[in-house]
Amino acid sequence: MEIRSFRKELRTTSENGLQISGYAAVFYDPADSGTQFMLDEDIAERIMPGAFDRALKERQDIVGLFNHDADNVLGRTSAGTMHLTVDSKGLRYDITLADTQYARDLSASISRGDIAGSSFSFVPTRQSWSEDPLTGLVIREIQDVNLIDVGPVTFPAYESTETESYARSQDRNAARKEAQQVRKQRFQPQRDAMAALLSSLRSEEHTSELQSR
Repeated sequence: MEIRSFRKELRTTSENGLQISGYAAVFYDPADSGTQFMLDEDIAERIMPGAFDRALKERQDIVGLFNHDADNVLGRTSAGTMHLTVDSKGLRYDITLADTQYARDLSASISRGDIAGSSFSFVPTRQSWSEDPLTGLVIREIQDVNLIDVGPVTFPAYESTETESYARSQDRNAARKEAQQVRKQRFQPQRDAMAALLSSLRSEEHTSELQSR
């Protein structure tokens, strides 16, 4: 299971009961550099449009949690207390909170801006890897997932903060190892073949110059 978090339009309303809404994930947009996330200095991750379509179509039982804590349940899709939708921006959640002191306190913290991030946990079921030939940047595109939970978080994991969650650290280590394996198995042979081709062309050019003298 992996966790990704964002600071994106988290809000609370009380028109039809106490509700919170936000974007648990945002899709990669080539025009917005902020939608490509650096898991490491040479590993970028992109959440692609369509990544959540199957999970929503299958009506997976997804839980709304605060800080991914199972003791802090806010809503659930199977109970009808949380609704997930997808638009051009990403994965949006709307949770109707229970009439509890805890829910009221959380809503107040969101209104004050003390809690301003959202997050989702998932298991990737389809992804692709590529490498930018100019920069050497390894790019991971997440194309399909099984969703586990979504909800507000205190520390959005994609922000540059000194406070780093254990889950974030573990995810980065896992992504780094996987990227290294992909680079070694797929991209390094390609670079070696290109280097060998360039070397051969230079050798032929040098031989041709000597023969023409």
